[in-house]
Amino acid sequence: MEYYITFADMVLRVVRLSYALVALLLCALLSVRCARVMTPEGGPKDENPPRLVRTKPEPFTVNFTGSEIRLFFDETVTTKEFQKFVEVSPPLRYPLIPTDRGKSLALRFTDTLLPNTTYRVDVSQAIVDLSEGNKAMDCVYVFSTGGRIDSGLVVGAVRDAFTHNPVDNATVQLYVADAQKELDDFPAAAARVKADGTFRLENVRENAFRVAALVDANANKKYDLPSERIAFLDTAVLALRMPRFVDTLGGSDSVKLSRGGVPERLDGRDSVFTAEGEVAEMGSDTIRKEYKEQNDAARVVLNMFSEESTTQTLLKRERPTAGMVQFVYSSPPAGRVQVEVVAPVGANFIEEHSKRGDTVLLWAQNPIAWDADTLFLLVRSFRNDSLNVPRPWVDTVRLGYRQKKLGEKQAEKGVADTGGERLKLEMLRAERSSAIKPGDTLIIRTQQPYASVDRAKFRLISSADTSEYPFTLVQFEGRPRDLGITTHWPIDSSFIVVVDRGAVRSFGNNANDSTAFPLRTYRPSNYSALHFTLVNVPDPCILQLYTDTKERKTVRQVVVPRGETKASIMYLDPGTYYLRVVDDRNGDGRWTTGDFARRRQPEAVRYYTTEKGESEIKTRANWEYDISVDYSKLEE
Repeated sequence: MEYYITFADMVLRVVRLSYALVALLLCALLSVRCARVMTPEGGPKDENPPRLVRTKPEPFTVNFTGSEIRLFFDETVTTKEFQKFVEVSPPLRYPLIPTDRGKSLALRFTDTLLPNTTYRVDVSQAIVDLSEGNKAMDCVYVFSTGGRIDSGLVVGAVRDAFTHNPVDNATVQLYVADAQKELDDFPAAAARVKADGTFRLENVRENAFRVAALVDANANKKYDLPSERIAFLDTAVLALRMPRFVDTLGGSDSVKLSRGGVPERLDGRDSVFTAEGEVAEMGSDTIRKEYKEQNDAARVVLNMFSEESTTQTLLKRERPTAGMVQFVYSSPPAGRVQVEVVAPVGANFIEEHSKRGDTVLLWAQNPIAWDADTLFLLVRSFRNDSLNVPRPWVDTVRLGYRQKKLGEKQAEKGVADTGGERLKLEMLRAERSSAIKPGDTLIIRTQQPYASVDRAKFRLISSADTSEYPFTLVQFEGRPRDLGITTHWPIDSSFIVVVDRGAVRSFGNNANDSTAFPLRTYRPSNYSALHFTLVNVPDPCILQLYTDTKERKTVRQVVVPRGETKASIMYLDPGTYYLRVVDDRNGDGRWTTGDFARRRQPEAVRYYTTEKGESEIKTRANWEYDISVDYSKLEE
């Protein structure tokens, strides 16, 4: 029997063969891909970090002209958030590109390197082993595009200017000393601050530098966002030539630069370079002591602060209720905000300003104001021009409000829709103690500004025998919702402040319901007192007590006027306190932050410690304590 193969059969066989070849090729590629790297299974957990064993070119290479360096490790490594954690000093304008190849890592420069410059590349936090993700330790590569390796060093710490707590999310940047101002140019060197707030800028030129620290929100090395924090020094800092600890790569060798800048091999002992360039063993106590003394002398302390916003922007304008209009600014306006009602004619408002001054509330005083569906206002304030100088500004504001229908119960009570039903009252107490103390004023705040107050409907009643105590009812200028009750408070007593219904009425005729506020006083013997004798203190200054050692929030303070050397804090709840002294340079009774554009440092703060180094002030009930404060001996 004869078989004939048609042309169509031949084409079909060729197609099938092609499919088979493609399938085999894909399997081969997948096999190669899957066989690249495998994490070994079983055995003890690997807790050892990757160790750098050699580099190409050699460490401390001079006259570097290449575009890539390679680092070789003792195990397989990979990168982890490389661009976030890699540190290059001087900083690069364009990113360093990593490529991990098993036990090696290639780093390619996409930026043009500066001539005659020592570069320091730290990938310690950006490299991990493949098996357990252990970060590399002390993985630093130093090279120079010139004929020498710079050996200058600047060390120090960054702390919060007010609390003195370490700041760990900042970058310290050096600028040439003849620069007009820090952050105008790209930094000559930079280093991240460690978790404890300390920093080290190594291998910089032995020149004078201006120093700044920045919490850089947009990572552009510039201070250009309102949310960013900054610290700077008033004077230039000289980078000292410090004895340098020699890195050992292979465990048996260390690297030394000769006077000509060419790497030489030494023996395996840890060594340092003296100021003359000679080699000394680290076992020498003299060398260690000299290093520590020089290191302490060169220490830089940077006080980090957030500026008060100088860009005066109207953030919010709204009419949340029929009887209230609110304006919120980004910072307190340079001058008083003035509001003129254009329409409806005859609408009147009363102003209330927040304590900080960045919020203005307008409260309606008559039905024309709160009955209007739409208000047209002229708001005269200040805004910053292109040079950040406040200039007079007029806004035309249109605010609407949809009136709500009165419910039956409201109609029966005759309550107008001016932002609330019954007028609510609340008691404000500044102190954290539950008791009221001698000299305190009890503050009662109303929900809306009051139009009338019936003094006869306020009573201060003893809880023991229901007798009434005399008191004074105080109204405050510029605080249209606050009422104060002051008296010679009876000691060790319980009593009630009773506010009868209708004691306070708003401009919309809203009245309060009957309200009672329980109060208590204690004997003076329940408290402690601190009496301070002040030596060498700033004039004027502020003494502040705090209890929380983390946030260090002020719980009591006393402002010491000019010329005074004595101060006291009375009726203090027993407990443990800490003291700080604020140099109140501008005499405003509060700590004032810095201003970078005006080269103004934040007001200095020092923390109290005894000669024994103790900072706690422990107080007991019915005790008075005399404390001497010598400002010149306090922690700067």
